[in-house]
Amino acid sequence: LRPQLQTYTAAGRRLGSAQWTFRELIAMEWADEEVLVCVFGDGVVRTFSALCEQMHFFTVDERIKNEGGVIQACVFDNGVVLLSAALRLYANFSLERAQCTRLADAGLRSPPMSMCVLFPPHQSARAAANLHVRTPDGRPAAV
Repeated sequence: LRPQLQTYTAAGRRLGSAQWTFRELIAMEWADEEVLVCVFGDGVVRTFSALCEQMHFFTVDERIKNEGGVIQACVFDNGVVLLSAALRLYANFSLERAQCTRLADAGLRSPPMSMCVLFPPHQSARAAANLHVRTPDGRPAAV
């Protein structure tokens, strides 16, 4: 058996398939515009269409690799937030190319239980997105 990426309609009809030759998948989520975003432990992001056609491939930031790789990731409509093994947060504001910013120190002592990106309810305020991180001891981390 060879691993494959396969996508289906809600009715169960297959849309597409592609060979899956990749290792260390950390996150796989759908973003806007029917783009499947895959984040890997070495900081690589691959995007696929709903038909399993590879669209983009890039490494977010070499610093992540030097910090032990990605241990968690959170996809949002036009980017991805990554947590390195050194518990540092990075945001890449593109799903097409590396456009990375290291975020402020959240004071994490262990990997969070969850991460999510929340946008204000109004489209005009989307630049003011917030990253919410909940730690295992139940306290929110300030990011």
